[in-house]
Amino acid sequence: MLTLSLPELCSLGNLEDVRRALASGEDVNSASQYGVTGLIWAVYRKQNPIVELLLSQPSLDLGDNSYGWTALHFASYHDNVEGLKMLLTHPSIIRDNVNGCVVFGGIRRSPLMLAILQNNILCIRELLSNSGVDLDTGCETLSAEVSTLIEEEKQTRE
Repeated sequence: MLTLSLPELCSLGNLEDVRRALASGEDVNSASQYGVTGLIWAVYRKQNPIVELLLSQPSLDLGDNSYGWTALHFASYHDNVEGLKMLLTHPSIIRDNVNGCVVFGGIRRSPLMLAILQNNILCIRELLSNSGVDLDTGCETLSAEVSTLIEEEKQTRE
């Protein structure tokens, strides 16, 4: 019988299988050989009921994968607005990594920068509405819509 790890189950998206695995003692922080956790898979695949379940686990570690990407980076880059909202409400997300940068395309990028790179407007709005997000985008050129959103947020914070 083939037994799947929690990250594999999360990537497949069956909520009941993930519940059973957690109930049987599977480590919520287990990861693939590249450090991809179930939370990262669920965010990447937009399996938001699983994201919600994993975020409710008291022992969840919001750490990164082997390349420094967190679930927040994946949500921002892959336009998972609902997952992003859930992550931003987690008590430790601001302290841990809302402004954390990863190297992508040879440049260090925060979740906001990744959302801008992909022009994920709803993710950008969600990140900007979070007062802990650094408004320095590190981008030389921004679309008019993104520039307006950032300027409006700067004025709100003044």
